[in-house]
Amino acid sequence: MNRITHLVDRLTQKGDETVAFFNAAAAMQDQPVYPAWCVRDVLAHLVWSERGMRRLYQGIAEGGTGAADDFDIDRYNASKARSYAEIPYADLLEQFGTERAETIAWVRTLDEAVLDRRGRHPAMGEDTLERLIKILYLHTGMHQRDVAASL
Repeated sequence: MNRITHLVDRLTQKGDETVAFFNAAAAMQDQPVYPAWCVRDVLAHLVWSERGMRRLYQGIAEGGTGAADDFDIDRYNASKARSYAEIPYADLLEQFGTERAETIAWVRTLDEAVLDRRGRHPAMGEDTLERLIKILYLHTGMHQRDVAASL
């Protein structure tokens, strides 16, 4: 299996798991997970981070360097949390599915050689594009574990 196929398979599998997980957690969307976020806020975070990371990674694939050294991930997340505060849970769930599908479609277009390009993730630092893409599904899994532990 080539690297692109592997990434597509994992993004698909983990995306489906994320949608199923948050669909099952809908009745508990107001349950606190972190000091400032409930289940609904975590789902919103996964939507905006999927969209934002895909755009960042597309830039890296095209020769960019990734996130700026002075990028403040906490300020970014706080700003996004405010802007997503009124979006209904069901809409967020649908948006996550749409964003993940767009990520998968984009990854399918990549040439394997592009996966070796390096760029900076705003929280994890510099790495290859391949590893940065893997962070997308590792990130959702991390938050799912935290949500599950809070329920």
